[in-house]
Amino acid sequence: MWNNGATQEDPSKAVQKLSEKLAQVLLGKKSSILIDDMMRILWPCASLSDIKKMNQWCKEFLETSGRLRVNPPPVLSKAEFDGLCAVFRYFDEDCSGALTFEELASKGLIYEEDVVHCINQWDRSGNGKLELLEFCDMMCPSGYRACESATIGTQYDGTRVILDPKIDGWRVDSGDVEIDR
Repeated sequence: MWNNGATQEDPSKAVQKLSEKLAQVLLGKKSSILIDDMMRILWPCASLSDIKKMNQWCKEFLETSGRLRVNPPPVLSKAEFDGLCAVFRYFDEDCSGALTFEELASKGLIYEEDVVHCINQWDRSGNGKLELLEFCDMMCPSGYRACESATIGTQYDGTRVILDPKIDGWRVDSGDVEIDR
C-alpha cells in the first residue's frame, strides 16, 4: 500500500477499478465517470488531497475563463474598411506601405505625447511603423474590429478587447499581456 500522508488504496487496484468503470461507460452500461476518476487514471499515485486540489484548480479555471470571455466585436463593413485603407494610402505619401508614428503625429492623427503609447499598443511587428492592417486596427471606430482577421477591437464603450489564444476567445485587454511580435 502506497501512502502520501493519506490513507489510499494500492495504485494498481485503483487503476484496475477505474479501468473497469471506464470500460462500463464506454461499452454502454449505465454508469457515470467523474473528473475525479479521470484524474485518478492519469495520476494513479495522487492522494485524495491532491485530487481535491486539482478539482479546485479546474473550478477556478472555468470561473476565470468565463469571466474573462467577451463577445467578439463585429467586423466593419467592407465600405468602411475600404475607407480606412484609402485614408492610409492618402497619408502614405511615399507609397512605402507603412507610416511612422512620427508621421502620424506631424499630420495631426495622434498627439506627439502619445507616440510611445501608440507604438506600444499598435506596432505589432515591432518596426516602429504602422502597416496597413495595423493602421486600420488603430483607426477602427469603437464597437468594431477592422477586419475578420483582426485580433484587436473595441466594445461600444471604447474598451479595448483582444483575441486571446490562451482562452481561445475574446477578452478585455487588461494591458498585462504584450502584443505578440
